[in-house]
Amino acid sequence: MGFLKHRSLLKLNLKFFLDYEFLRDGRYTNVASGETAPDGSDMSVLLCDTSNDDYLANFADGQVWQSPFRNWVYESGIVLNQDIGIRDLVLPKVASGVYIGGTFKATSSAHESYDAAYSHHIDWINGRIIFDNALAPDESVTMAGFSYKHIRFDFEDAFNRELREGYLESEYATNPLTSHNLIYPSGGLQPFPAVFIETRGRKWKPFEMGNRSLIAKDRIVNHVWTNNSMDRDDIVDIISYQDHKSLPLVDFNFAPLPLSGILNELSPSYIPYQNLLKNPTLSGIVGTLNGTATAVGYVCYIVETEIINDPPFQQFERARVEFVIQTYMYHPTSTLGINTGSYQFKGGNEYF
Repeated sequence: MGFLKHRSLLKLNLKFFLDYEFLRDGRYTNVASGETAPDGSDMSVLLCDTSNDDYLANFADGQVWQSPFRNWVYESGIVLNQDIGIRDLVLPKVASGVYIGGTFKATSSAHESYDAAYSHHIDWINGRIIFDNALAPDESVTMAGFSYKHIRFDFEDAFNRELREGYLESEYATNPLTSHNLIYPSGGLQPFPAVFIETRGRKWKPFEMGNRSLIAKDRIVNHVWTNNSMDRDDIVDIISYQDHKSLPLVDFNFAPLPLSGILNELSPSYIPYQNLLKNPTLSGIVGTLNGTATAVGYVCYIVETEIINDPPFQQFERARVEFVIQTYMYHPTSTLGINTGSYQFKGGNEYF
């Protein structure tokens, strides 16, 4: 992937912004080791996935162990919204390891319970444990405890609505046929509810006379897909109430993305999203002034919001929340007609 420009960064930042806001609003479920689902199943049990559809990694049978829940919470230091916190909601549990035959094996090599024979990686997006060495397919593997998010955020290219198969999901991963049974959504199945972020058009307006800065007004569409109208309306409410909030545009050309690699592991240089919003100085950055950069390039503003209910598609309820997001493109010193390749921005370092 090349150097990210404004539009790509805007879409990426909106995903992290909304994802974090739903966590702050308590839209997650904690699963303890041995916790029982309504059908009597153990929600913490992992199943051996032998489908081997990971063409990039080509895993052997016994390496991949799948949870019935995708989209695990990896974010640390969540600060709950005040109106949610008064309900004594328990903070999400960040997974730290697995039980093999009843014995805890930590993910981190720095943990006292780490066992190199069972070294493994956490695929946070797909809710999987991937072992370096294959286990016997009938091995007993359970999670020590984790949390999963109720709503999945992705981009419009991740779900071709007419060609990709959807997967209904409720609090306990209801499948399309039988209520309250655990399912294991491996491969390309799309767990719902989900929100798909799409960039539409852009308009410009000048900042002020004699200034080379511009105001970019981007239209962003949040496509909401659920299996019932109550979930749809709840998600629409939370998204639409972000109206007139500021959206710091973290520059992920310099700031580390939280998950990395084809296994979607936590990046070794992970910085929590709420800490990036404080605009820390990032050191050791090649190709920047003095080898440093600040995390935030611009601050955007959600200036308009519109809610549109779409007709149902098959068994799914749908809606759109459309944003107009305004960004002040601040580069007043550039010469008219001269493309220098980079500009000086508010953050004090070179971006874009």
